[in-house]
Amino acid sequence: MKTRNFSPSLFILLPFVLVLAACGGSGGGSSSSSSSSSYSSSSSSSSSGSTISLNGAVIDGYVSGAAVTVYDVTGFGGPAYLAAGVTDGNGSFGLTVNAEGLPDHLALLSKGGTSIDTGLPAPTLALSRSSDAEHFNLTPLTDAVLRRSLRAGAGFSSSEEELAAELNVTVDDLYADPLDASHPAHAELNAGLYRALANGEQSVVPADGDYRLSLVYLDKNNIGVAFGNLAAVTTSNLLSGTLTLLDGAVSGSLDGGDTITGRINGPYVILSVEYSGGDGVTRVAGTLGLLGSFSGNYVDFDGSGASPELSSGVFVASLIPVSGVDTEGLKAAAEHIYNGNRNALFRDLYGDRDLAWGNMSNVVLDADANTVSVDDFSITLNAAAGETGHQTDDIAFQEGVLLTIDLNGQTIPSGLAMMRFQDNDYDYAYFIQALGNRRGIYMAGCGSTSTNCDAADAGKAYAIGESYLARRDALIPGPEAGTAFDITMTAISPYMLGEVRQPAAFFETLEDWQPPAISSGSGASGSSANDGGVKVISASLIGIKDTSGGADTGELDDARDYMLAAEAHSTGALQGDRVVGGTVTSLGINAADWPVPFAGFAAPSSADTQLLELGDAQFDFMLRPMYLIDPATGELLPLEDYLLAYISGTVQVSEDSAVLNYLDSEGETGSVNLTLENRGGIYYLHGPLGEEYIDIMYPAGGTRGVFVSSDAADGNGDIYEIGEAYLTY
Repeated sequence: MKTRNFSPSLFILLPFVLVLAACGGSGGGSSSSSSSSSYSSSSSSSSSGSTISLNGAVIDGYVSGAAVTVYDVTGFGGPAYLAAGVTDGNGSFGLTVNAEGLPDHLALLSKGGTSIDTGLPAPTLALSRSSDAEHFNLTPLTDAVLRRSLRAGAGFSSSEEELAAELNVTVDDLYADPLDASHPAHAELNAGLYRALANGEQSVVPADGDYRLSLVYLDKNNIGVAFGNLAAVTTSNLLSGTLTLLDGAVSGSLDGGDTITGRINGPYVILSVEYSGGDGVTRVAGTLGLLGSFSGNYVDFDGSGASPELSSGVFVASLIPVSGVDTEGLKAAAEHIYNGNRNALFRDLYGDRDLAWGNMSNVVLDADANTVSVDDFSITLNAAAGETGHQTDDIAFQEGVLLTIDLNGQTIPSGLAMMRFQDNDYDYAYFIQALGNRRGIYMAGCGSTSTNCDAADAGKAYAIGESYLARRDALIPGPEAGTAFDITMTAISPYMLGEVRQPAAFFETLEDWQPPAISSGSGASGSSANDGGVKVISASLIGIKDTSGGADTGELDDARDYMLAAEAHSTGALQGDRVVGGTVTSLGINAADWPVPFAGFAAPSSADTQLLELGDAQFDFMLRPMYLIDPATGELLPLEDYLLAYISGTVQVSEDSAVLNYLDSEGETGSVNLTLENRGGIYYLHGPLGEEYIDIMYPAGGTRGVFVSSDAADGNGDIYEIGEAYLTY
């Protein structure tokens, strides 16, 4: 094999030159803010000679130890900055910048740190304000303003006004301290704080240290296995262990003895779990969210038998600092964020291949009793209600528990919730959710009195997949009823392995896409049918199933058939996984068993996505290969033959080009020049890497992309690698 590949990541809290051009006169660009700080009673921006003091706070609950960096808005996220510091034990900071040449607007970024209320890692937060503002509070609400402003066709001022109206506060209030009980809009801001934290968009950068891992996984091997109750799932599919994070490296072990190595970059974690018997390896990749949540997928190589097997699966997990947490604060935060009404999207990865959606009402999490409950609800499968192929299942809640761990003599919630339901055929379904993530996993099976299954199959699982749950009032703008959208998508299917690189095949556009009929406002949902499937919008979740390509319009039996589930971001970025139908005969695999990374961007058809420019910035990146063939033979390589588990580095962007500096897991370094294009809101970086060629696609404002590698530097070679690119700023 040749020198390995990588994939850059560029995250976009970004076109600030464009966004802030219309900022003047708004609450964000004014010094007339009514915000106050519980730890500062004087004006926080004062001139002293040739310097100016910028005082503020990082608030997610108050955050200690957060790195706060101040940028000129023209270079937000870049290597050049105006000032940097760390929040104190109360969450406050004071920074000094040169007064001469100070720009009219500043961009502040908070990264890392610990939420004082919970003892858990805090989310990354951003703020943009006039440089003469009285105080600089970085909160989930200021972060939400920026995310909204990065939608195609949106603006900063209009996004401020839109969010303020939704929360029933003034624009100035958005920049206040939402925990300040003396503020006139405290109740509205405090509720808005948790609605923003419920977005599922926040990422965290955990501090170095030791963490307790609790992980529940499901994969194809669970199909046909009997699970009689929740305890059976935790007995057979629960893993635990300890991980140590140090300068981006991850090490540790599972309680059973398997060793763990890997890499963490921002909120993204890549792990290699080597079997204690030395006959296999599991490669894990996932995203860290709030409340210690960790969610993702894995591929597994099992070499214990006569015929080595490669398989994949999904998991949810939690990482809790061994040093301890504030138990009561953790419980309170979990209840504030998780309780309420939720929309749901379900996608079978293994088994039935159904796409389903529904609305879950009155989710109640009791962290003292370690229980969770929800009202009974209905789901629609595979087609819109009332359309051909429509099926409705009535789902009755049975039980729900919060898994716990013992830590430093205390029993605390692990951050994993499990719920059991029964449908109208008396079959069961288990949902397992990491509380700080929208993405969970589920399993459905034959009940003891099932009307669908033979008695011999009682208790056995017949479908496994992903369950996306989005709080209905989370502060993510939903699609507007009656507005046509263009959706640019990229997903590299396993059929492309071994094929000649064709860049045009990397992108697909749904032009003037009319979303399903939806209710207006937060939590908008609905579905529409087509000849071979259904399109679903459920709050901030999007699902599409199209089975019109093959002989059977109800099955994923053709390479043109596909099913995807994606989380929508405020900017219009879509991220998730997509599977295609049929069998890749050359590789001997069922393509639908191989979910591949998906990225997309949705924008109103009238909006100009070319205005979403990156500008000058520097970003971190990390990637992991998912599927790899030997270019010489075309054969699928087992994971133990991969030459790397990850690649990390930085990418410096300037207009239409980028310079990538990388370090792979073998210690090799290099620098590569890449071309940068904007394809309908998806940033496309590509160029030669030694004797190879790399293509990277990721959505504007998103956090995860797709990459492929081909084996000729001129770009005319065969594709031999597919993977995910992880983005951080």
